[in-house]
Amino acid sequence: MYLSGKSKAEADGQREQYVELEKALDVKKIAEAQYPNNAEGFWFFMNSVLSEAHKGDVTQLGELVRETEIPNYREWFSSTYSPDKAESWIEPYGKNLEARKKALQEQFMNIAIAGGEIHVRKVNGAPKPGSEIEWGMLHALKKPLDIYYASWSAPSLRDAEEEPIGYFFFVDGGFRWDSVVEFAKVRPVAETANVEPRNEVCSGGDRPVSGPVYKTGSTVTAPKALRAPDPEYSEEARQKKFSGSVEFSLVADVDGCAKNIRMVKPIGYGLDQKAIEALRMWRFQPGSKDGNPVPVELHVSMHFRLY
Repeated sequence: MYLSGKSKAEADGQREQYVELEKALDVKKIAEAQYPNNAEGFWFFMNSVLSEAHKGDVTQLGELVRETEIPNYREWFSSTYSPDKAESWIEPYGKNLEARKKALQEQFMNIAIAGGEIHVRKVNGAPKPGSEIEWGMLHALKKPLDIYYASWSAPSLRDAEEEPIGYFFFVDGGFRWDSVVEFAKVRPVAETANVEPRNEVCSGGDRPVSGPVYKTGSTVTAPKALRAPDPEYSEEARQKKFSGSVEFSLVADVDGCAKNIRMVKPIGYGLDQKAIEALRMWRFQPGSKDGNPVPVELHVSMHFRLY
């Protein structure tokens, strides 16, 4: 399923209606594109963002994520929701906005690496049974508002359950992300029959990179994670109940191993080393240039959270 409630054939039929729109969009004008206020329009917007993640264009991806901000969010929350609901959203939205935007950008990059597929549905009229979040969003409204939900899946995930991306409001002609609602972290990628046991370090990880390193782009495809075991928690971080994310740059080589691992954002408490240990066990389907496997640089985030 590409669009909730539609078969793949129906979704492909809807896609034909937007082919010319997609062709006409200059990469730098995607943020200004007017996508229809419906599930199909939302799906195409989300896939436009994902396409920039596939290209590895961090700058353009960041621009699209910035476009999901709610304009004049204080006034908007106050005019759209009941006073108690608006008040509960305003402070955390503004306080955590920059960090959450960065997290959303990282999530799109991780979806691209995993070869993920976007799924969407409209919340209005059909909220998820038992979802207090969706019930609260709809029943606290002071005026009409179209709300959408996005998730993703990939063949390499451990089960068929979709991973959440988040809720989006259609405001001022665009899809705006409700960054206040946080979900549990993405599940690790499952093992496949063609990779080493998940408790073993990727053989070849200590060898030099096999050749020139490329960045994803029009002629270079991104690597895909075949195996990505979660890092273990350090005892120090567990005792302090510390949560956070470590950021790395690395090279996914043609042998599928992560090499040239470089820490971009450490968080301490022994978690940085745990993250590196996990990365050494990751295994990739290598990226390619003109159909041939090549080493490709990636940016990866590893998340630590206690439940």
